[in-house]
Amino acid sequence: MSHTRRSAVAAAVVAAAVYAAAVPWLFRPWFLESDSLPHAIKGPGAMTDADLHLNLWILAWVAHAAVTAPRHLFDGNVFHPATGVITGSENMLAHLPVTVPVLLQSGNALTVLKAVALESFTLAGLAVFFLVRHHTGDAAAALVAGATYTLTPLRAQTAPWPQYFGTQYLPFAMLAIDCWLARRRRRALVGLATAVALQGFASVYVGYFTLMTLPVYAAVRLRSLPAGERLSAALRLGTGFGIGMLLLVPMALPYLAARRTGVIQPPRPELLAMGSFLPRQLLGLNWMALTSVVAPVLVGGGVVARLWARWRGAPRAPRGGPAAAAWAMAAVAAALALGPYTEIGGTWVPTPYLLLYRWLPGFSAVRAPVRALIVCSAALSTLAGYALARAFAGRGAVLRWLVAGTLVAIVIATAAPGPPPVTRAHFGVYASPLYHTLAARPGGEPVVELPAQSAENDIAGMLTNARAMSWSTIHWQPLVNGYTAYEPLVAPLLRGITLRLPAPEALQALVDVTGARWLLVHRAALTPAQAALWPRDATPAGLALVERSGTDELYAITLPRRHDWTPLVHARADGADHTFAGTPKTLLSPSCRRGRVRDVSLPPRVYGYPAAMPVRVRFANDGDCTWPGLDVRADGLVVLRYRWHSPDGRVMPWSPPTRLIADVPPGTVVDDVMAIAQPAGQLGRWTCEVELAQVGEDEPIARAFADTELAA
Repeated sequence: MSHTRRSAVAAAVVAAAVYAAAVPWLFRPWFLESDSLPHAIKGPGAMTDADLHLNLWILAWVAHAAVTAPRHLFDGNVFHPATGVITGSENMLAHLPVTVPVLLQSGNALTVLKAVALESFTLAGLAVFFLVRHHTGDAAAALVAGATYTLTPLRAQTAPWPQYFGTQYLPFAMLAIDCWLARRRRRALVGLATAVALQGFASVYVGYFTLMTLPVYAAVRLRSLPAGERLSAALRLGTGFGIGMLLLVPMALPYLAARRTGVIQPPRPELLAMGSFLPRQLLGLNWMALTSVVAPVLVGGGVVARLWARWRGAPRAPRGGPAAAAWAMAAVAAALALGPYTEIGGTWVPTPYLLLYRWLPGFSAVRAPVRALIVCSAALSTLAGYALARAFAGRGAVLRWLVAGTLVAIVIATAAPGPPPVTRAHFGVYASPLYHTLAARPGGEPVVELPAQSAENDIAGMLTNARAMSWSTIHWQPLVNGYTAYEPLVAPLLRGITLRLPAPEALQALVDVTGARWLLVHRAALTPAQAALWPRDATPAGLALVERSGTDELYAITLPRRHDWTPLVHARADGADHTFAGTPKTLLSPSCRRGRVRDVSLPPRVYGYPAAMPVRVRFANDGDCTWPGLDVRADGLVVLRYRWHSPDGRVMPWSPPTRLIADVPPGTVVDDVMAIAQPAGQLGRWTCEVELAQVGEDEPIARAFADTELAA
């Protein structure tokens, strides 16, 4: 090995060691503790914590399934008996070479998360390090550039969203383009295809923005070639890029199927605007979260230096250089980050993003356009490296490395000035013994955990379900609970069932629909109203207490099945014109639409806690026919829905309905429960309007009003 090659290898090893060693600092204290996780206490903290548990489960599930059940990789063991659950969120398959051995060795989802963080931060830094060193030959400048890409405040705060750890493949794809242009070797095209595919496998959203911006980088770089060579070079680069896209097709197919069945429903453009980058954020300190404080200073200084040099008569930079390509890619990414509408002078103005939303296949399902700024982060970090290399030109090695070391130290120190709050994870030996009891059982015995999410907008319930998901990695039994971005069609029905447990009719519906065998109750997490349903001195009918550990209780479900409706859950993905019990879902005739809401038992006072409360509702079917109630798809079903009227007379939008768990014969009076989220905002007397309604029909069957006091 030549001296030059040895120096290059040594520099890469040093860079990798620096980036890896910074990870425990960025994620202190939880990264080095045996059983803790970061805990969000500001803003929508419960949602953030729920996302963390969701992603813990995803990382562990895909590693587990890749070894034990690869055919069911996209199914998951949650929202049982739904399939294709992984398509509700990211899959992060690119991390399998790391997650599989770590999970096999540790059996711990928390250890898997730490391994992914270490892998991703190290490789992301190295990707930009290699890119900058390739163009400048300056390892010191490349070390700083890699640090500004991977050791950033934004990445240090994304532990709940590890899909944004895996951003290393975009700069590797940029490097592959540059290597092919420099040497025209086929392996560079193979690297391009691999990097494009891996970026999509690491993060669906970042992968999509990579597919949209990487051709911009390539197009600018092609201008560095003689005009007669550009077309053939573009065709070869396009071939490598196209192969990378083809490699993504197997992953895309389950998402396309979820889109076809209505699981993935594109958000409205107006909602996307809420997750977009605003023009007033283009200037100022906002970029420092993306690249650390060092990169904007270096880029700005580099721009000033180049302008000064041009004013002094220096020649223009050659066309199609890597810096020009990075600027072009950053500009396109920033334009995408503006979203479908942007604010100009207090007016919302449509952008070209809106055309892509309407016409580019699959693009409408990309949420939070601001994520395109990850591409800007890669571009700005490389530009910072190029600027620093120019500043280092002619300087001695000692000075260069002293400055580089100082800048990297600043990057690390400012990426995570303070440690986040932490909470216990309860994995491995710290888990409840009841999970180990379930792990010792034969596989395929479905489990339900209570409390559970009871409504679509039940934020506290989302967190309890997400925790149940991550803890299911201890036993891997099918789990009825679930939380994800795009939930399966059966999820509202499952919520309606768990809301009413342990009522006999709810337990029967649970067994008939899911085949559940176990019910795990966390007494300490029950509300007083829920705890009253679970007296310690009496076991509900259809259950048998098997084991108690602290305030947790594990029940075996002894109720026999009356029907095996589990196969119908899968058969109804494309819809059906009747319920599980055979009741038609056609619009009810006037003689069938007679009914009453006889009572709504709201508590006299609520406190605006972000959770849904179970509310007793009594209603009657006074019509001539059976109301359809129990099915997967909501169309045609009779449901309970509500909306709040505020003290100042404003009428809130209708909230997501509560599903019934049985068809309702004529002449029946039903003592039921519905989930109602507590109001928030103005203190005082609020009125809840409750309706019995058939989905697809504007006029309700019956309505009632109940009042409560929202207190501080």
